Amino acid sequence: MKIFQSWFKISLFVSLFLMLTTPGNTQTGNMSDVTGPNPIPGDTNPDGGNNNSGGDTNSGGNTNSGSNNQAGGNTNSGGGTGNISSGTGNTNSGSNNQAGGNTNSGGTTNSGNNNQAGGNTNSGGTTNSGNNNQAGGNTNSGGTTNSGNNNQAGGNRMGTNTSNNRNAEGSNRTGANSRNAESEDKTQRATESEDQNRQATERGRTDRQEASREQEEAKREQAERERDERERAEREEQKEEKTDKEAQPQQAAVTVDRSAYDSQLQQADPVQAVQLQEEFQAVEIQNYLGIELYGDNPPPEKISASLSNLSQVTGKKSAVIYVSAVDEEIITFSVLPSPSQVSDRSGASSQIHGSKEQNPKDKLAQQNEFTMLHKTSIPRAKLLETVKKFQENISDEFKVGEQEYLPYSQQLYQWIIAPIEDQLKANGIDILVFALDDGLRGLPIAALNDGQQYLVEKYALAIVPSFGLTDIGYVDVRKSPILAMGASEFTDKVPLPAVPVELQTVIENPRRGEKFLNQDFTIANFKNENLKERFSIIHLGTHAEFQPGDRDRSYIQFFDSRLSMGQLVQLSDELGWSSSKNYPVELLVLSACQTALGDRQAELGFAGLAVAAGVKSVLASLWNVSDLGTLGLMGQFYQEYGEFANKAEALRQAQLAMLKGQVRVDNGKMMLANGESIQLPPEFPKGTLELSHPYYWASFTIIGNWN
Repeated sequence: MKIFQSWFKISLFVSLFLMLTTPGNTQTGNMSDVTGPNPIPGDTNPDGGNNNSGGDTNSGGNTNSGSNNQAGGNTNSGGGTGNISSGTGNTNSGSNNQAGGNTNSGGTTNSGNNNQAGGNTNSGGTTNSGNNNQAGGNTNSGGTTNSGNNNQAGGNRMGTNTSNNRNAEGSNRTGANSRNAESEDKTQRATESEDQNRQATERGRTDRQEASREQEEAKREQAERERDERERAEREEQKEEKTDKEAQPQQAAVTVDRSAYDSQLQQADPVQAVQLQEEFQAVEIQNYLGIELYGDNPPPEKISASLSNLSQVTGKKSAVIYVSAVDEEIITFSVLPSPSQVSDRSGASSQIHGSKEQNPKDKLAQQNEFTMLHKTSIPRAKLLETVKKFQENISDEFKVGEQEYLPYSQQLYQWIIAPIEDQLKANGIDILVFALDDGLRGLPIAALNDGQQYLVEKYALAIVPSFGLTDIGYVDVRKSPILAMGASEFTDKVPLPAVPVELQTVIENPRRGEKFLNQDFTIANFKNENLKERFSIIHLGTHAEFQPGDRDRSYIQFFDSRLSMGQLVQLSDELGWSSSKNYPVELLVLSACQTALGDRQAELGFAGLAVAAGVKSVLASLWNVSDLGTLGLMGQFYQEYGEFANKAEALRQAQLAMLKGQVRVDNGKMMLANGESIQLPPEFPKGTLELSHPYYWASFTIIGNWN
């Protein structure tokens, strides 16, 4: 026992001696000696030996061989912390097992930044160079000197090895594992990749949108080019057509032997008389307008059937009255609607028949169930002189209030209407449509008087150049759009101060339309508006004159220029009014016309106006009525047309309202039949004005389609 104790003491002494006399511990294996101080607070070994933390000692430069098992802390073997290792000069090899820490073994050299978190162990003569960051009580030992700055935070030592002195990217990473940095790098790279993908997607979408816009722009440009090409081609075509028309003379006139015509008419039966008159009227209009007319002249039976069909649609019975003046007699022949059984206005049924009581001078020719022919012995010259006196007196504004026109009116009634009146009543006729001979086309038939009543008080009235030249198809256009144009000021014409109010009245509810006044009332605007939209009614508040001589002496006055009759024909063609492919204009209104009454050419222009314009019907005046009279009639006409779906009947009701004094001027207002009023412009004097005289209303006439 004593011997053992003595041996132990000797061994202990030797161990202490060796420890005191040895300058440092040596670890075998791959070891690098690093010199320099270790500025670790509280644990400094000035001799460059072992750094002991927490009272743990690696003695005698011992090296842990085999496996170093560490629990609850990190151990650097070959001079570890917290464990006493025995044996000398051994190399730390194999595997180092650390619980809660990492082990670098087998003489591995960690250079750069070694980040060890939660306890990292470098064993087997491992040299940590650069920055060794150790957290959680990690110790680099085994004769290794960590020089530079070893920082401990919460028991962790962060060392910077001065032998390499490399600080990766110039920063110290505290308490982080290098794999975390790699993970952050991957995350950053992934984020950058996502940003790049998103930017690429945005660029792609922007590129696609730009490409789409470019494609749309290209399409629009192409469409515009195509439209321009079409318009250019149309203009060239129209220019060529115009050139052709200007180069060619008017349609060669068909010569009519008037004496031969009169002779044939006097010998004709009712059917033959109708055919002769239809042909004669068509030739007259064709020669005047200088155009070629197509189609056959309808026979009386076809006219009769058309009238019958029309009456079933409109509820109004119409009769066509032809009046011709030959040398010594007036020949009146009529076509009535079939069938033979028709009802009169009282509802009674009767056969078409002739007059039972006749003047001995009258001759009632043969008739069938749909035609009548009557002859009255009156020299042509006397007839035309009476017509002239009638026109002169009734159209003179200075004779308003007088009745000088009345004897002539009554005489003409007896010659033209009285011989056929019984037949008209017996067959229940509502509308008289006149096809008048030369010298009679300017006759204001509404003012023919039987001694008690005017003809307009009995019938609605219209004139046609011929039945065959008239489109009698019925269309209800009461709610159709209206184009209203006109001028109140002219450079070489008397002003029409009521026109602005007139145009506004025309387009008021329930109607709708476009209005163009004065400077906007141009031929160009007229054409453009009609090309943009198909108007069923066109109202022109302006001067129009039908003059003697060539057709182009007659014109419609626009604000800045005149539209001659020949130009009207061309414009109608350009607008497609005369084409069967397009819907025709139902009504053209000319509110201030002046006709050279008694002149054959001027009256042909008036009667042929609908044909020239290519429209179905025209409402125009035979003489230039006063501005107030025109405003009163037009205001009342459009009110009546809103109620009666028949042009001739609407005009009749407006004329009757004026005749009865229901349309009048009262203290600066135009009073209408229903009690409504139109405020007059200040140019008109205050006071009252009666509009019952035929001067104000008898000149207005429906030409063409009367339905």
